[in-house]
Amino acid sequence: MLGFNVSDLLGAAAPMVGILLPSTHGGHTLGSQQPRARGPRAFTVGIASQRSGPMIATGWLLAALAMIVATVMLTIRTKIGIVWMVLASGVLGALGVV
Repeated sequence: MLGFNVSDLLGAAAPMVGILLPSTHGGHTLGSQQPRARGPRAFTVGIASQRSGPMIATGWLLAALAMIVATVMLTIRTKIGIVWMVLASGVLGALGVV
């Protein structure tokens, strides 16, 4: 977050590459040299959350963005009031859909 505040997307990407690249490359290298060893397997299992967490968070944000875009498009193209769309969004959120 600090990198993004300092230098937009490049500032956010640089620390992410610095954190993820060595760990994923190291796990791949160790795993290919000693596939049945305990260390590389433990490393691979441990790094899985570091890989899947950002992907899940990105999907969550894209779903929220899709909801916003749908609300704006419905507001522009129909005569349905924004209050009803906000209410529908709240109901979908309460039901766990979004």
